[in-house]
Parts: sequence; structure tokens; C-alpha cells
Amino acid sequence: MKKMQEAFIRTIDNGQFSHAYLFEGAKGIGKAEMAKEIAKILNCTNRSVGEGACQVCEHCLRIEHGNFPDYIVVEPEGTTIKVDQIRSLKSQLTKTAMESSAIICVIHAVDTLTPGAANSLLKFLEEIRLENISEETVDIIHIFIFLIVAGEFYLKNDNFNEILCKLSKDKNHYEHENIALIFENLHSPKLINCVYNLAVMELDYKKEDEFFNIARKCTYALGYTNTPKAKEKLELLAKNENELIREYAIKQLNRHDFTDKDVEEQD
Repeated sequence: MKKMQEAFIRTIDNGQFSHAYLFEGAKGIGKAEMAKEIAKILNCTNRSVGEGACQVCEHCLRIEHGNFPDYIVVEPEGTTIKVDQIRSLKSQLTKTAMESSAIICVIHAVDTLTPGAANSLLKFLEEIRLENISEETVDIIHIFIFLIVAGEFYLKNDNFNEILCKLSKDKNHYEHENIALIFENLHSPKLINCVYNLAVMELDYKKEDEFFNIARKCTYALGYTNTPKAKEKLELLAKNENELIREYAIKQLNRHDFTDKDVEEQD
């Protein structure tokens, strides 16, 4: 826990903090506490570079006691997360942060979302005008990506995959590496074209090593998909003009047999 916290402090201080993190593991290992600690570090008014949250300023204390307006926690009511909870969350996420630069949202036990709750959140995502993302809506997209990663339970929904593909093509946000990670985790035959297109997309805002992280995750996604069409895309990447991309693709071509069944894709 301490080493992870120190790693997050370095990431935050270096300006490399992402808008999306997924904490997974056995019950009781401290996932919720880590999420709360990160919220404190981001909002602490007394923190110095290289240090954790002070734990005694007004922001730290209010986050600890659950009454900081820009730190939203969603937990099951009874045994499930219900649709009314997601409706309330949607209302909060459409507002501007009140006392900090961004709204931090943590969803616990996403596997307890009822079908209605999951569909309500997906519908909210579908309502974003992804084709015309403006500077004013970029922060909202960041929040959505956080929810998407946290909500891996329902990522196999076809409507959700369509949203992911639209986000992966848009250059007006900064979450392409997180989307590549989701593609890697999903390794869905329906997403092969989207994964390939992201692997070769030119993104001006990315440093070169960050661009290769995206390409690497995409080649892993294609490898894990393990279908003939995925193999075709990897063979194209193996001929890419960039040496690193070629190496990533060849490694996956040598690692998998590509005998799984292809399905109709979403692109």
C-alpha cells in the first residue's frame, strides 16, 4: 500500500496522473482506502511536492468523513447498485466541480449493478456528442473514461463497444491509452478494426514512448483476440514502417495460433 501510494505521488507530481484507474483484488486489501487517499492527495491544501496528503486540512478531513462535494462514492444499496443511484450520479457529473479542479468518482462493487442501472449509465454515455467534443466537454469525457474502466463488469455490451470505438477515433481528448487498455482487456472479435485503427493513429499530443504504449496494448489486444482477422491486422502491423510496432506485432504473431472464431465486427 505504501509503495503504491508513493508511486501515485510521483505520478501526480510529474503531471502524469491519468483520469482512469482500476483497482482490483481480493476483498479487504485496501482498494477503497487507496482511492480515498488519492482523492486526498489531489485535493490537499497543505501538501508539498513528494509528500502525501496532510490528513488534517479541511479538504482531507471532509474527504475522510464523506462530505466533500467533489468526491463521489457509489456503493450498493443493500446487495445492488440501483438505477436511481446512477441517475443521481449522472446529475452530479453534468455539473462543474465545486471546490476542486475535477470531480472524482469511485464506484464500488460494479458487479452489483442491476441491468437497469448499467443500461442507464450506458444510455448516458451514448448521449455524448462524440463527433463534436469541445474543450468544455473534455473533462466530462475524462470522467466517463474513469467510469468505463471501473465498470469492467458490463464492458461486453455492444452499445458500449460502439461508444468505445467512437472515442478511440476522436483526437480531441487524452484517453487513448486507457481505451487501448480496455481493448486489451476485452480482446473482442467485434473490435478488431477499431483496435487496428487506434494502433496506427497519429496523435500529436502523445510523446513518442506513450504512442508506442498505445500500439503495444493494441497488438496485445489483437493477439488475445486470436482470430484469423486479428492475425490479418497483426500481419499488416508487422509490415509497419516503425520498427517497434513491427516487433510488437511479430511477437504476438508468434505467440498465438489464431484459431478462435471471427464474428461480425463493430467499426
